[in-house]
Amino acid sequence: MDLFLQSEKFLDLVLNKARDRHGLIRSYLTYPEGNPLTPEWCSNHVFGNEYEAFNDTILGDHFGLPWHQYYMYEDANWCAGRLIVSQANRYRATRDISSKVGADAGFEHLSWVWERGLEYEPGWVAKPYGGMRNEYAIDKCYHETSVDQTIMPGLGVWRYAIDFGDKDAVEKVGRYLAAQADWWIRNDYKYVYAGVPSSGIGAAAHGQDPENTGAPYASDMKVMVPMHAAYKLTGEKRFLKEVQKRIGNCIEADVLKLKNRHHGEIKEWFLWAETAEYFLLESELAGDTDWLGLIDGYWRAAKTAINPDYTFTEMGYFNEDTWSLERYKPGASNNMHALGGWQTDVKNNWITALFASLATLAYKYQLDEEAGELCLKILGNMDENHIVRNIDEDGDKLRDSLKYRANITCIETVTSWMDAYWRARLVGILD
Repeated sequence: MDLFLQSEKFLDLVLNKARDRHGLIRSYLTYPEGNPLTPEWCSNHVFGNEYEAFNDTILGDHFGLPWHQYYMYEDANWCAGRLIVSQANRYRATRDISSKVGADAGFEHLSWVWERGLEYEPGWVAKPYGGMRNEYAIDKCYHETSVDQTIMPGLGVWRYAIDFGDKDAVEKVGRYLAAQADWWIRNDYKYVYAGVPSSGIGAAAHGQDPENTGAPYASDMKVMVPMHAAYKLTGEKRFLKEVQKRIGNCIEADVLKLKNRHHGEIKEWFLWAETAEYFLLESELAGDTDWLGLIDGYWRAAKTAINPDYTFTEMGYFNEDTWSLERYKPGASNNMHALGGWQTDVKNNWITALFASLATLAYKYQLDEEAGELCLKILGNMDENHIVRNIDEDGDKLRDSLKYRANITCIETVTSWMDAYWRARLVGILD
């Protein structure tokens, strides 16, 4: 497979299929057609309520949000941010200014989301359900934010500013990131996720602090990186002080290293590695801890989860004794922790693509001589026939309400694959 041509096909899919008529990048489309989801599609492919663990109190009729709108925009901001990062890495690898076309599309999407937040509640970066227009406007329909709505859009607009931005764009991004940072601080990092009170920092939000002592956690980095970027673009030292305080707490408590029973999610481990590299290269905290050692730990743990066919499952538990991911017991689960099918050994193409990006970091810093080869095998295995969210070969690994994920075009997978490919070009795995 010609990987460059595949990257162009994927970019075309994002720009000409995934974008809605207003320029927002939808996270899910029909498979294999790549068309927008409809109520009819949902009635044919979605059985039961994905959030049945919450007794139907989250989405659906309760909040006036149809399922097809939820699915198409749930991870749309992630896709826009990862698209920008992929094209910024493309530009660094090739100096080809045409990379800006894709980056502009992602920035147009995220600018819309930030501007709607600035009008409603400054700094609130919400998931753009229904495109945030008409009956789905931010003040008329259910919307939510999350920690992933901080790190991925934040990294995206940051990379747009430093790789493509003119003076006006840099000023705009600084304003966006500062507003979001102030929103978190003003709300003491509290927010509502899927109708449930949660916290943007701390171990309790991730099931790692049952006594709710306020202990820090590695995922705190996902909020602190965009906040540090806000400092870099605006010069506002209150953001730097907050980052130094929160990351300092993580370092002091030794929670950036993987610990026994940490939830083992390849997505998280890659994001932790990506944010660790940011602090190593871009921040005043470069000498405060062994960031490369952390990246190495995330890499070594993730590598243990690889399947013989170079795919990955979503999640398990980390075993500190063996430094490996222990898989959950196979089989469809109905408990609340299985919202994404995580309690199964179902294969996940998005997670597989993210592992390829993690492999580029291991290669770049010479952490594993096999990293480059693994990256290439994964990239070569994933074409337009391997972009559904989940692969359930036996048909019994996804519970009924999640079976649609085996029949859906996942733009998270596509944008993550593109990012891995251009990272591979940038670090020299590929010429």
